[in-house]
Amino acid sequence: MGRLFNIYGEFLEWFMKFTSTSYLDEDVFKKQVELFYRQIPLVLVPVIIISSGLAALFYSKESPQHILNYEGGTSYTLIWLFSVYLVSFIRIYYFLLWNKAASSISFKRFAEIGVNLSFISGIQWAVSIAIFFHPESTTDVAILIVIMLGMISGAVGSLSIIPAAFAAFTAPITIYMLYALFNTGNTDFHVFSYMLIVFIIASSFFSRNTYKSNMYGIKLSIENVALIENLQSEKENAESANIAKSKFLASASHDLRQPLQSMTLFTEALKENLKEPENLKLANRITSSHDALRDLLNALLDISKLDAGGIEVKNISFDISQITNELYSEFQPIITQKNQQLAISKTSWFVFSDPMITKRILQNLIANAMHHSPEDAIIIIETKIQDNFLLVNVKDNGPGIPKEEQSNIFEEFYQLQNPERDRNKGLGLGLAIVKRLSILLHSEIKLVSSAGAGCDFSFKLPLATSEQLATKENVPQISNFTSLTNIQVLLVEDELDVREALAIILNRWGCVVWQTDNITDALTLVNQQSIDFIITDYRLRKHETGIDLLKAVYDINSDIAGLMITGETGTEQIQEFLQAGHIVLHKPVKPAELRMAIQQSYTKTSN
Repeated sequence: MGRLFNIYGEFLEWFMKFTSTSYLDEDVFKKQVELFYRQIPLVLVPVIIISSGLAALFYSKESPQHILNYEGGTSYTLIWLFSVYLVSFIRIYYFLLWNKAASSISFKRFAEIGVNLSFISGIQWAVSIAIFFHPESTTDVAILIVIMLGMISGAVGSLSIIPAAFAAFTAPITIYMLYALFNTGNTDFHVFSYMLIVFIIASSFFSRNTYKSNMYGIKLSIENVALIENLQSEKENAESANIAKSKFLASASHDLRQPLQSMTLFTEALKENLKEPENLKLANRITSSHDALRDLLNALLDISKLDAGGIEVKNISFDISQITNELYSEFQPIITQKNQQLAISKTSWFVFSDPMITKRILQNLIANAMHHSPEDAIIIIETKIQDNFLLVNVKDNGPGIPKEEQSNIFEEFYQLQNPERDRNKGLGLGLAIVKRLSILLHSEIKLVSSAGAGCDFSFKLPLATSEQLATKENVPQISNFTSLTNIQVLLVEDELDVREALAIILNRWGCVVWQTDNITDALTLVNQQSIDFIITDYRLRKHETGIDLLKAVYDINSDIAGLMITGETGTEQIQEFLQAGHIVLHKPVKPAELRMAIQQSYTKTSN
């Protein structure tokens, strides 16, 4: 007996391999078994209903002696119906067992159990033919055939997921039905048998197609799961890369700006000591090269910050003319040197946006027009109302941009008509920054241009509502600087070169300078000397910050003015410091920028 079971087990494994192309693919085959068992409750309900109805219909007509050649007093109908119920309950048991412990039980073993139960069920329905087949009643035979065909049709949908189970169920029914029909000798029943053969062939074809469709869905599902896992992994990698990028930006922003800052200040101090024109010319060239390096570094760090989401938008209500007037004052001397003209609309419009980002967009657009327009060019900034927005245009009458190149100019380092990479024509990063900044403002940079017809860049800003106007703020302005003679300045900087360079510049302006590199000594000087102004770096020694220093100083004397110089831009504490109305300068700072910032902060505190 054990030998027979072994042979049967080997045959069953071979049969499943033969009928299922995915038997050796564990992930796919496990999904097949899962779908097979998931359908068991849906299959058993009609099985119990149909078997009960069949038993009730033919209970009084059972004739086992015709087929089985046996007469007895026991009701074969009730025995058959009990066996159907028993197998149904066994199926439910394995369904519950699968749901409870599918991960710890061999799914191939579950597949074998499913095929065996399907085979037993097929034998049960074949036995029902033996019990209820009445060749003398064509109507009864037709009803029985219809029920058997219905069971086979149902198996196409429920058992085709494992082809061996479909074959195991349909084979006993088909074989015994053909035997019963041919065994009658009735030619009409022979016609039924031929029709049954055609139906079985068609059902097998549909079953195979159903199996293929299921396989396609399962494989697609597995691929989607793998794709989602890959996407999740890529997302985690991207987040890790973004964190690493942020750390790099913080380090690069601070470490690269430090030597640039001392170089800027030492160069300016050197120029004040030079008298000979040739030496001044060389110093000016050093300044020019340094400015180009500073601009490139700032642009690269700005691009990286924008890509990393390191710039926060702070919308307020402000007058756009305040920004355009500042830009006119900023660019007019440079544009005059290039024999160009700058015309700016003086109309006052209040918008609700981020003034610093708006100003940066306009700065880059004006600089782009200035770099790429010839002498005698006219650069125009226009503003006009369009629906509920303010349309801002920056126009020039330069060489223009061909339509096929207009999408490329917003890419990094892409420049037209500058194959020699002349830095006097810009770095090729300004418009890339403009595009990213406009996205932060939920706006879009549009360009109208053609070759030889100049350029018209435009973007929209939302107009301020009456509620927003009620809380409007002025954009900080830097007033003309006055004398800083005899102002007592406390300079707190842990980088020796930067501290000495700053001290030289401040001494040249007539300031009385006190220096230190830590908070403890700084507070001692505040208590001992009549300090008027404090200039501090953000990052100091022993994990201390310039914010910690200024807070401690304000607790001692709130009348002392101060500003912070830093090589970092994305720190949350710095953003809070800015929101509180304090001045923060980002290295490398030009002496003129530093002097105006001191004047602005000192005057505001004095008032």
